[in-house]
Amino acid sequence: FGRVTGRDQLDGFYKNILKRMATSLQGVQQNQGDKGAKDAAAEQQGMLMDIAAALVPGLKPEALEKLLGIVNVSVVYKDPGIQKKSYKLLRAILSRSADLKSRSLEGVRESLSNAQSSCYAPAKKYRLLCVRAMVSILDEASADVADSDKQDAMTSLVTEIVMCTKEKNSKTHHAALD
Repeated sequence: FGRVTGRDQLDGFYKNILKRMATSLQGVQQNQGDKGAKDAAAEQQGMLMDIAAALVPGLKPEALEKLLGIVNVSVVYKDPGIQKKSYKLLRAILSRSADLKSRSLEGVRESLSNAQSSCYAPAKKYRLLCVRAMVSILDEASADVADSDKQDAMTSLVTEIVMCTKEKNSKTHHAALD
């Protein structure tokens, strides 16, 4: 859908989705006591993330940056479903890394590093795909990234991939071996 729709028409649709995603994320946060409302908001957030992932191929670079801001926040959510969809969406965004600013990519790297300990089992496979994409992006990075910073980032990301080869979850294990 994102590839065949005109960018201007897609931009209007995207803005509507972005507003709904922000509202839904707030609903998940605010409805801590009401399980039914929280579940409904989480389900809506998941559907909106799937739609956003379908739109990523046709979005303008500015729109990708805004979407990345929401994804960086949602990868640390305590809901496994939202986390899984967040990593799927992040993977779609990273496929267009050439359209992202270097500081945004640095933010993604920091988010991946900060979210490592809070990742739930259903999201680990998609997290691993994001880590692998980030390793490729860092490998292709230009000289504007300091060699020591790049080396440290690569070491921590590759270490995570290697550790996932011992994962009990077969999908995560196979993703690490690919």
